[in-house]
Amino acid sequence: MIYLITELQTDILVNITNFDIVFRPILDANDVYFISENEYFYIVGLWYLDECPNELIFVKDLTPSIYEPKITTPFI
Repeated sequence: MIYLITELQTDILVNITNFDIVFRPILDANDVYFISENEYFYIVGLWYLDECPNELIFVKDLTPSIYEPKITTPFI
């Protein structure tokens, strides 16, 4: 399972530097950014503990999705 994010949310996550986790949003086949289930649950856990920074509260409301890898053609 993955969690879809917007480009603005991607910028916020990539520029966060004061955490024990590094966010690495990825583009899927539909050119939509997403974060992993681990990244999502890390932030949701902080939210439940009332330790989530205000700029990351949006993570708890993200939409789950299925990962669709980009199709690449091999070099011949």
